[in-house]
Amino acid sequence: HVPSQKPVRKSSKAPWIIAACVAVVALIAVLLLSGGDESGVGNDATVAEEKTIEAKNYFESAIAALDEGDMEKMFQYGLKSAKLGNSDAAYLVACCYDEGVGTDKSEKEALFWLESSSDAGNPEALNLLAAWYDNGYIVEKSAEKAFKLYKSAAAKGYAEGQYNLACCYMAGVVTEESPED
Repeated sequence: HVPSQKPVRKSSKAPWIIAACVAVVALIAVLLLSGGDESGVGNDATVAEEKTIEAKNYFESAIAALDEGDMEKMFQYGLKSAKLGNSDAAYLVACCYDEGVGTDKSEKEALFWLESSSDAGNPEALNLLAAWYDNGYIVEKSAEKAFKLYKSAAAKGYAEGQYNLACCYMAGVVTEESPED
């Protein structure tokens, strides 16, 4: 005995409508798989923006913890933010490691995070790293490196960096550059 077959129902819709629906479904699948980028390769700008927002949120949480007096929490949130590229957080973390606030004191970590913040152009970090070179604190003393870092901080409009740069000129720190530069 052969089972009876049900008749196949034919679609009354035009073939172009079906093709359009298939195309829309395929586009949605590509968008979902690519994280929202129509090219199908992921949207680096969106990922970077989300990372920046996440870093900012962690930094704000660090400041809130500081306001509450919870130094360990402040350090942990600051470290998360710094690892996501927030230069203000990297500066905060450097200071925490330098002073042993919210974490164990570590000159190596303090220098790492201060250089990270400085490399990102944070004027406070540039100025502090310059002071470290100026005084031979944690790093080998170097008036030339200090001068260059003070100059970078000053160029960013950081008043303390401007003052320290002026002090370099007044003290006659030897540079190949003139004050007009």
